[in-house]
Amino acid sequence: MIAWWLSIVLIGILALPLSMRVFGYLPGRGLAWSKALGLLVVAWIAWMGAMLNLSGFDGVTVGLGLIGLGTLSWFVQKPLDKARMLAAVRQHWPEWLAYELLFGLVFWLGIQLRLHGLYGSGIHSTEKPMEAMLFSAVLNSSNYPPSDLWLAGFSVNYYYFGYVLISVLSVLSGATLGETFNLGLATIMALASVGVAGLVTTMVRLWWHDYVLSRLRLVGIGALALLGCVLVLMVGNQMGALQTIINSAEVNKLTDSQRVSVLWQALQGIEPATVDPATLKSDNPGESKSSTLPPMGEKFNAWWPSRVIYDDSEETTIIVDNQQRMGMFQREIITEFPFFSFYLADMHPHVLAIPLTLLAIALALALFVRPAMLRFPKHDWLELAMAGLVIGGLYAANSWDAPTFGVLYALGLVNLWRGHTPQPTRRDWLHVAGQVGLVVLAAVLLYMPFLLTFTSFAGRDTIPEPFANIPIINSLGKIMAPARDHSGWTDLLIIFGLFLVPIVAWLTRIVNAWQQWAVIGVVLLIGLIVGIPAVVFLPIAVICWQTAWQRNQRDVQNFSLIVVGLAALIIVVVDFLYLRDIFDNRMNTVFKVYYQAWMLLGITATASIWGLLSNGQWRRWTNGIWLPLFGLLLAGGLVYPISVINPRTSPSWDSSGAKLDGIESSQHFSEPIRKAAAWLEANTPRNSVLANAPGSSYQDGGELATLSARPTLLAWPGSHEGLWRSKQPDANQQVAQRQGDLNAIYNATDLNQLREVLTRQKVNYVVWGPNEQRAYPQANIGLIEQAATKVYEADGWIIYQVQP
Repeated sequence: MIAWWLSIVLIGILALPLSMRVFGYLPGRGLAWSKALGLLVVAWIAWMGAMLNLSGFDGVTVGLGLIGLGTLSWFVQKPLDKARMLAAVRQHWPEWLAYELLFGLVFWLGIQLRLHGLYGSGIHSTEKPMEAMLFSAVLNSSNYPPSDLWLAGFSVNYYYFGYVLISVLSVLSGATLGETFNLGLATIMALASVGVAGLVTTMVRLWWHDYVLSRLRLVGIGALALLGCVLVLMVGNQMGALQTIINSAEVNKLTDSQRVSVLWQALQGIEPATVDPATLKSDNPGESKSSTLPPMGEKFNAWWPSRVIYDDSEETTIIVDNQQRMGMFQREIITEFPFFSFYLADMHPHVLAIPLTLLAIALALALFVRPAMLRFPKHDWLELAMAGLVIGGLYAANSWDAPTFGVLYALGLVNLWRGHTPQPTRRDWLHVAGQVGLVVLAAVLLYMPFLLTFTSFAGRDTIPEPFANIPIINSLGKIMAPARDHSGWTDLLIIFGLFLVPIVAWLTRIVNAWQQWAVIGVVLLIGLIVGIPAVVFLPIAVICWQTAWQRNQRDVQNFSLIVVGLAALIIVVVDFLYLRDIFDNRMNTVFKVYYQAWMLLGITATASIWGLLSNGQWRRWTNGIWLPLFGLLLAGGLVYPISVINPRTSPSWDSSGAKLDGIESSQHFSEPIRKAAAWLEANTPRNSVLANAPGSSYQDGGELATLSARPTLLAWPGSHEGLWRSKQPDANQQVAQRQGDLNAIYNATDLNQLREVLTRQKVNYVVWGPNEQRAYPQANIGLIEQAATKVYEADGWIIYQVQP
């Protein structure tokens, strides 16, 4: 753990000159983002070295990354003399120390959260085993792109760059796979906290255009930075408070009117709460459902607040109060928030990309306040390269983030250009378009190896009638589709209400025209009547951007207007459209986009509070309206984190068996599996191919491949390999064929046919363990022993080496 922490501190120190140059126009000069920026540079160089086959992703390529980062930092600060450098150190060391203390504190808290996570500290449940495989692939592949350890012979077809970022620290510290997983999550939390604090601090200090602040103001800014970390990273949505007040976890599955009804009953002391049976829907066809909400019990339900929205799916037979009738089947929509992600501890792309999203926001902010117009690439090649590195990295780490934060950066360029060009001409517009194009080109060139070796699995091959026969629409319809269902008004308030209160209060002071607020009110009313309340975010976006354009200021207020407008726009867009994927519903689209909106609105809400209360503004009578409401919602948001860390109400606080190494404390990777994997790693070539049962997604399968880094023919074929390979015909065909071939191997009746399958699939070792015994109860082990030699046997696991 100490070696890991020292590694990230070293990277941060090496990156300080680079960060101070890139963010030189901001107060604090980017000290908060030095670790994230440095880690990105080192990871990119190491990844590129592996892609060019200079070496695997190991000490050689990571060492080259460190050298490259140090060289770049030295080069960009070379014009500074010694006196100026010492003056900068004297001026900024207290701020740097504060960020280091915050990073260390949250890093420690992140470790504690892993030890007491939703499913314990082990790498099991949900998608953690898959993510462990991706870390193992990144760390152990001799050639890049990383080998897919769960589909032998193919490379990973996933957004894996976030795993590369964390693997840099694994290589430097010598951490095990299990330690890499748990320390990696703590690192993401710490980098996110420093990134949010840096953004809040910078935005507040820009409010006066005065970087030298009194001690009292510095204390206030520090407190607000901590509040920003709480709002963005630590609170939950209001569902935690609702299910506590109503004493039922089922409240997340109710409609708007049902939630109002049961809340009113709870406030009156009526328990248990009931709903009208005629209005009930089912989230599990065939399961009996009661109009009386089941009590939550002593333990807080930590899962359902991440599923606030339920869409209607299809008409089906449901059972309510033991009465069978026709009704609607509901589909859950994922509504994760950062603290849930940290508590669940799935190291998924949307979590790994958080530090990069904060870097992108910081780059856009730096553009907003830049004193001079950009002239890529003649004068600002470094800024161009860093923008491309960050935005391209977002695509490689979590493609959902690249469009949103790329647009934010583009809006930063527009605002910068607008400040220097009051009366834009067509030539000016073309110039800005060229600037944006250069950033996109830089991102494409920097991540060209990824783009050439990755096949996006978004979109479907067919579209429903009558759209199939409409030109253009039939092409777009393969990528996007109209959403049939929409978020309810309680859904939106539960998820975003905490942020909207101070933002709307601040907007009332910026946007003074009553006609604009009247438009918002009318649109909201219409949206409520027709059942599409999210439509109110469209006029909010338009008014925010219109106000920013009219103000024509390169200041933090304009930045906040642009950010709020962008968040509002993406919220309303995903209420009407979704990106088609293998699930072909809006679950993933809402999940990923609402996550982005949470980050954008949380940061802006914190800055808005400063704008509402600072510089004598706290005396306004309107503060008596929004402050109590904000305080109430903040208390509601804190119910979730307090409940899950409270030993009395937490579903997972028992830390018996908790270890920092998530493999050793895992139910998925038992000790017999670890011993068999260790034998494979020590006694077999790295390119050996295993045959074992593919397993069931989220449950079992692929354990030996993950731990030994020896690829298996197939694991998790259903919702994972099937998703990743949906746009790769050859690989997709292998996913289907290998299920049959594995059955032919274990249930073989003819020796020649068995040898033919083993030879065709290039299998070197056949595994016979508990998973295989469950999957193939009629297996013909005697025939396998004629084609292969037993080379390992212990604790119920047997490994056969295929005879050449």
